[in-house]
Parts: sequence; C-alpha cells; structure tokens
Amino acid sequence: MKRLLPWTLLGTLGTWNADPARAAGRYYAGGRSKQVLTTFTVTNLLDDGAGSLRDAIAQANANPGLDTIQFDVTGLLPVGLPLAITDAVTIVGPGADQLELDGGNLDRVFEIFDPDVTTNGNPIDVFPASISGLTISNGQAPYYDYNDTRYFYDAGGILALEVDLTLDDVTFRNNYGAIGGAVYFRADLVGPGPEPAGITVSDCRFEQNTAIGAGGGMIIADASRDVVVARSTFSGNVSLIGLPEGARHASSRLRWRDQDHLDALPTPLGLVGLIPGGGGFSSGDLDHEVALIDNVFEQNSGYLGGAIRSSAADGGGIRLERSTLHDNFALLGGGIGSFYIAETSQMHVFNSTISGNDSLIGPAFTGIFIYPGSNERKLIFDHTTITENLAYIEPGAVYLYDARPDGATPTVLFNNTAIINNAPLAVRQTPTAPDGAEASTADLKIGLDVAIEANFSAFADVNSAGRIDVGSNNLFAPAGTLSPLLDATDSTPVHLPMQDSALRNAASLAPSAFVVDQRGLARVAGGRADIGAVEADALGGSPEFDSTPVVPATLFFRPLEFGISEQTVLIRNYGGATLDLQIPSLTAPFETSFSGPVSLAPGESINLTVGCAPVTNGGVMVDWVITSNDADEASAALQLDCGTVGSAHPVPVFASQPWQVLAAILMALAGFRYGPWRRDLGAARKQ
Repeated sequence: MKRLLPWTLLGTLGTWNADPARAAGRYYAGGRSKQVLTTFTVTNLLDDGAGSLRDAIAQANANPGLDTIQFDVTGLLPVGLPLAITDAVTIVGPGADQLELDGGNLDRVFEIFDPDVTTNGNPIDVFPASISGLTISNGQAPYYDYNDTRYFYDAGGILALEVDLTLDDVTFRNNYGAIGGAVYFRADLVGPGPEPAGITVSDCRFEQNTAIGAGGGMIIADASRDVVVARSTFSGNVSLIGLPEGARHASSRLRWRDQDHLDALPTPLGLVGLIPGGGGFSSGDLDHEVALIDNVFEQNSGYLGGAIRSSAADGGGIRLERSTLHDNFALLGGGIGSFYIAETSQMHVFNSTISGNDSLIGPAFTGIFIYPGSNERKLIFDHTTITENLAYIEPGAVYLYDARPDGATPTVLFNNTAIINNAPLAVRQTPTAPDGAEASTADLKIGLDVAIEANFSAFADVNSAGRIDVGSNNLFAPAGTLSPLLDATDSTPVHLPMQDSALRNAASLAPSAFVVDQRGLARVAGGRADIGAVEADALGGSPEFDSTPVVPATLFFRPLEFGISEQTVLIRNYGGATLDLQIPSLTAPFETSFSGPVSLAPGESINLTVGCAPVTNGGVMVDWVITSNDADEASAALQLDCGTVGSAHPVPVFASQPWQVLAAILMALAGFRYGPWRRDLGAARKQ
C-alpha cells in the first residue's frame, strides 16, 4: 500500500472523498518574516542529497520569500517521491528538451501548497510559484487498495492548491491521476485572502496524459482570479470514464497505460457529463473566466468534450480565442462538451477553428455539445470555422440543448461564423461507428428550448434556415471550398477559404470587433472581412507552398509511340502572403505548359502539365526543382522518369491475384505516378 495524501480521490467506482485533516497552524498574509532572497543551483541529477533538486527545494522552503532554483545540469532526473513546494519559488530549467523529471510511474512529481491548506475556510498566505524549462513525465497519483479496488488521488504531474502558479515552457507527458492527469489546480478551499490564487500557463505541451475522471491533460477546479492558458498544445490526452472499453482498447493513444487501469473502469449510467470528460482540458471554475488563447487541441478523447469540457455555476466561463480543436473524439461533443447551469455563466468562441472532431459512437452527440443554461445571450460564436466534424444519425455538427424546468429560452449567437462541410463520411470513417449508421449532415440541432440568432454566417445545410429564429445576411449552401487543415503560419492549423469560396469578403460590413484573424494577421483585407476564422487575403503573413503530388516525388511517364505522355502538377499557396515561384523550363524529351516566374496570392493555385515525348534510345530521368520564397520549403524537387517507347515500368506481380496484375498494367499504360501523397482528410496538414 502506498502512503496516503489527504486530498480528493477517485476510485474505479467513481467515489469522491475529501480529507480535511491538516495541521492546525496558519500562515496569515503578512505574517511571515522575510529574509534575503537566495538563488539555489542544482548540480546533479540525483533524487536526493546535496546538489539535488529536492535539496534545493527544501532550502527554498526553509527560506521565507521568493527564491530561485536554477540548474547546472541537463538530462534525466528520477523523482521517487513528490517534490513538495511550500514557499514562494521560481524554478528555472534549461529547457523542456534539456531536462526531464521522471516520476517512473511511482508517485506524483510536484505538490505545491501551503502545509496549512484546509477546508475549514480559514485564510492562508497565498504564495507565488513558477516552473519553466523542463519536462514532467511518468508521474502517477498516489493510490490505496481497498476491497480489491484501487483508489487514486488527483494529478500525476502537479497538484497545486491555493497558490499563484505560473507554468512556462513545460512539457507534461504520460502522467496519470484520478482528476487532472497532468495538472490539478484548485483555489476555493479557504476564505478570501489579500492575494488571489490562480494559474497562468504559456508555451506548454500536454502529451498523452490520462485522467480517470475529468481533465486528461489538465483541470482547473476553481480559481480566485481569471485564468489564462496560452500558446500551448494538448495532444493525445484521455479522460477515461464513460469511454466504451472497445474505444479505450482500440485507441493507439492508450497503449502506454497499464491495461488493468482500463479494464477496471465502468461506463457511467445516465447523464454524468458534469463529472467526466475534457480529454485535453477541463474547467469547473465557478466564478472566473478561463481564457484559452492561441492553443491547439488534437487527438484528445473523453466522455463529455474530447478536447474541452467546461461547466460553471456562478459567473464563470470559457473564452476560446485563436485556437484550433481538431481530430478529438467523445460521446458528447467531440470538440467541446459544455454544461452551463447558471444565469451568469458564459462561453465565447472567437477567431477559432473546430475541425475533424468525432462523436465516438452513435446515436451520439456531435462535434460540439452545449447546454447553454442562461436566458441571456451569453453563448457567442464570432469569426469561427466549424467544419468536417462527424456525428452519426443525430444530431449534426452543433447540438444546443436546454431542458431546465423554468421554461426560459436561452439564445445562442453566431456572427461571421461558417458551419460547413461537416460529416465527410466518404473520406473519414470512425472504426467504432455503429453498424448501419449514417453520418448526420445537419449543421445545427436544437434540443428543446434554445433560440438561435445568426448574422453574416454560412451554413452548408439549407435546412438550417428553418432553425434560425432571428438574424440576417446569412449564406446557405455557399459555393466554393476550404483548404485542408494546414499550418498557414507557424502557429495554429487553419482552413483557408480558397479563391472560389463565397466566404471571402462576406462578413459583416460593420467594423470588426477583432483587429487580427486566427493567425494574427489583419482581420480585414480588401475592404471587408471574410466569414470564418481566417482572412484569406490578409497581408503580413508568410507564403505556404503546397503541391499535388506532395514533394519530393517521382512522376513516371509511359512513353507513347505517337504522342506525348502527360502528368499534372498542382501548386497552391495556403499562406497569408504572396508565394513567388520560379518554374524552370525543361529540355527534350520533357516539356511543361509553363515556365518562368509566377506569383500566387493567398489561396491561389496553378496547374502545370508536364509531358514526355517519344523516346527510342533508352529511358531519360531528370530532376525538376521549383523554387519559391516559402522559407520552410524554398525548393520543391520532382524527379521525372520517362521510359523508352514500347517499354513498361515494372508492375507488382501477385500470382494469386490476377486482377491486381491487370490493374497495375492499366495504371502503367495510363502513366501512373506515386509518391508520399497527402492524406486526403479534413485533418491533413502540409507534409
């Protein structure tokens, strides 16, 4: 049996307990004597003893005031027992790729709280703590066994209570806990003090962390100030409760976790969305805003909200801005699952992309599931792109549901928002789809009493017009296309409206509430903003070369005796600035439909036809290198391979499958090509 830490725990049966037992003493604000601030240096990678991180923390704890801990070493540092921080400290690591604190799946890595934290409401002195420049991995929350059942406490990486915590350039990988796989933060345990307790996260990465309940990557249970999570990535995190066992076992994102943990967890009965979920991030903050800005949530999974779960009871809420949620999945809301149960709570989604999120099984609930819970217009989408999300049977891309007994009707507002091209079942099939299930093609689904206002927004489903209660200047079944999900800059992945898209220059004529789009480029270009998260013609960005076939690749030509064998090359600019190309000419036997300089505006493309004339004296091979001003892909190489007339390129021989031989021969006769082709899915990125 492991030692017990007195805090919230969650057993495999979903039991919640809290142990208020703590020491009786208090540190009141201003009650500590201050000493000269000190810098402590870690000089070795040992878990204990002189020069270790544990020793430096112990010295900082004993020295009241804000101390600094720095490192004179890099590498892997094993952590056998939690590193307990009880006084103000700044820990400055050499970089998340230079130093890793490894919990070895033995215990939690950090515990950050005053020793006198209690649940009896007495105030304490909230102290600041900052951690930067390191990786926290393989932390596992402590547990105990009772009646053949294992009960876990919260947070495998960091448990932080009643502190003012800052995390910067920290990677959390493969941590495990009951609630908050990597990080659990809470600040409602004592009476109000002179300093607020909260958390600020920037430039962090949450990768493959697991929670039994809520917050696979991180949970903020409460804070006494507004919270900011910025420029961070949540990838492959899981909230386990509620996920069917088949989905747990099938997901490659669960392979690192002991199978016993997965098998022991039941599927909850009824609507238990207020507890589990938020594979990436979960917020239960009661009365303060949680701002998620410039983040990416990808391939996370949970019961309510594959990427984000949120619930608020008294004035709190989520502000999601300039962020992308893609390829997450859940039972309720593959991207976002949210319950708002108070009149004053709210959710705002601005300049963001919600793409390629799935409901796990059907009949299930959509890419976005929201229970508004407010009579006022507190749920607002503005300049948001919602596309390529998949739900089976019912209810569609966005499901808005309100079933409060008071009979009031909350209003949801869509401004300058695109809800298009959802349910692309032809190119993306969920392995756990129910037999015979069909993808829902609806944009919106209304559950009971919810009113919708939409202005200058686009809906692929013409039936959405009948679901909108008030609004104007909306587009239904708009013409044109969006690009695949690509990194248009070095920040977050986006879908760019292509040159033929009706979303261009179709947003509200009123001055935009936003100076920039999701990429941080000018929100208004060409005199009028675009509908959706991205301004296609925005200047000041960078060009982005993309091609079909994806380079480098080889184009094979099957020479014809009378005529030219041809292939097509498509070059596109998915960036936010003009792409300048230099296309070289070709010499016999090759030829191209165009050579010389050419400039492509954002979203524009050019088709090149490349041909090979008859060759009778042996095959010819040449490298064709196209150069551009894309700093990441300044040159794109295509190898052109032209055979001799009458010859055939080698084809695979399958003695037991003659139809494959025939297919290969037909491809060769047609002049087939191959290479590292793009994965043609909604979540595809530039290779």
